[in-house]
Amino acid sequence: MRDVSVRASAAAGSIGLALVALLGIAAPSAKAVAPVDTFTLTDGNASTSFNAASQEGEYSFTVNGTQELNKQWFWYRTGDQTSEQSIDTLPLISGVQTGDNILDLLYGNAGFHINVAYLLTGGTGNGAASLGETITISNLSTNASLPMHFYEYDNLDRKSTRLNSSHITI
Repeated sequence: MRDVSVRASAAAGSIGLALVALLGIAAPSAKAVAPVDTFTLTDGNASTSFNAASQEGEYSFTVNGTQELNKQWFWYRTGDQTSEQSIDTLPLISGVQTGDNILDLLYGNAGFHINVAYLLTGGTGNGAASLGETITISNLSTNASLPMHFYEYDNLDRKSTRLNSSHITI
């Protein structure tokens, strides 16, 4: 599980630093906790990896040791914008991996949220695996519509063997 919560009190931290400086006490080295933005899901014969903070998006989907994907990610355009932006240009509000094969990413701003939930289901070596995606776009305004255009980009790396090229569903 990769759920990171950080709670801090600015006043307490300032007082602590002031005491260390006044008394000349060496403080134990503290490591900054960075938000997690890379994730790997695994199940059975399959694994998939994501960089939630860049256009790299989902950059690996492996079944039975064979790489099946170069890239998969989402783009959006709202209102009268003239160009699309990848969802990682929005703040990543949370990225939570609740199991080896489940990931929930929430992006958003004051106007809307985009939630992408993944469920990886691997097989037992038979070449079968699936990655389910549930995408929810929420308009946070109570009095305005949200014109939204949403796109998925897929760049598959299908190998030329009979087993690997026989069937794919998007």
